[in-house]
Amino acid sequence: MSSAVAACKDTMQTVAFAESLISGAEVDTSVSQHAEREALLAEAVRPVAAELRLVDLTCLARHILGNETANISDLIESSAELSFKEGTLTYAGTSTIDLNWGGDQSICFHLNFQNKGVKVMFELFLLPLKSAVDVKFIAFDRIQDDIADNSQRFTEALEDALVKRS
Repeated sequence: MSSAVAACKDTMQTVAFAESLISGAEVDTSVSQHAEREALLAEAVRPVAAELRLVDLTCLARHILGNETANISDLIESSAELSFKEGTLTYAGTSTIDLNWGGDQSICFHLNFQNKGVKVMFELFLLPLKSAVDVKFIAFDRIQDDIADNSQRFTEALEDALVKRS
């Protein structure tokens, strides 16, 4: 299968998955709270990114370029298990890797967060010394008219999903 066909197939699977995530939910389109929510999510997934950076880059590249979805999903799950409750942070089925001759590398994992009626589809970017998050959408099972209430629900869902360390 050509890489273009595989990429198209992955995109169709991601779109279908995204549609299944938001079926019966309402998408929050408020721009004013987007950056704040994105920053909270980025802080929460920082330990996951650090764990993923411990995986050998050539191993990650092989899994990504070989479209080894199950292996990538296992890596994401095991990297998240110390920080997130089971099933709250999952692999969305697509990823990309950028290996340049100049030495710059980046990996992008499409991930889903789901807990307490809050669903988030986002990208986690791994760079050699840092990570970044790009939230694509946030959906609530029951969206509130007050944006602050939705932000509070997002914060509570994120805090509830985190593993409490003693």
